[in-house]
Amino acid sequence: MKQSKKFLNDKTVTNILYVLAVIVIISVIIVTIAAFTSQRSPKKSVITTTSLVQTMPEVTTKPEPNDREPDAGDSDNKGDTQKDPSTDVVQPIEFIMPCSGVLNKHHDLENLAYSMTMNDYRIHTGVDITADAGTPVKACESGKVTAIYFDPFMGYCVEIDHGSGFVSVYKNLADELPEGIVEGCTVSRGQTIGAVGESAIIEQADESHLHFELSADGEIVDPLEYIDYSEETMSPSVEDK
Repeated sequence: MKQSKKFLNDKTVTNILYVLAVIVIISVIIVTIAAFTSQRSPKKSVITTTSLVQTMPEVTTKPEPNDREPDAGDSDNKGDTQKDPSTDVVQPIEFIMPCSGVLNKHHDLENLAYSMTMNDYRIHTGVDITADAGTPVKACESGKVTAIYFDPFMGYCVEIDHGSGFVSVYKNLADELPEGIVEGCTVSRGQTIGAVGESAIIEQADESHLHFELSADGEIVDPLEYIDYSEETMSPSVEDK
């Protein structure tokens, strides 16, 4: 009887082991099949909005020919201020001699000229026209009187703006001016604007004369380059001064 129970116990244990082995084998088979199936199935990827923004290439649109900015030289631009060359010609201005007399001292900004009054050498910014005191001084060209003043060194002065950048200045004048010659008035070419005087302190040693200056665009120029004058009126000693 004891042997029978032992036999049954051994047999039962064997059966249990057998069943467990079968279960293990089946489990291994199932896991293997599942793994094989998962390898062959395509993986689904999730694309977020952020990844799309980061991975999309930047697209630049090439402008059409009509989208270009107009060139400054385009003839059909609005507000084109280009002038016809035929209307942009500046006529040369020729001034007249402001008074009758002898041209006694030249304009010279490079070579120093001797001043008898100051007893030194200095540049000469205008031309000196020797004439008797009281000789009429005339406007070298039409224009507007922009200044009438007394200079401590050059005496009584009248300034006229002729336009086109030209300004003339008449210095060493007499202290009395013709009636109507005031700042802001308009004068015509050849109109008397004053008289030769002796009011320039730094030129007292010279004969009575008109000191005449001319500037173009703010730069002092030689008046004789713009005046048609006669060589006979020049002083014989002018080249030595």
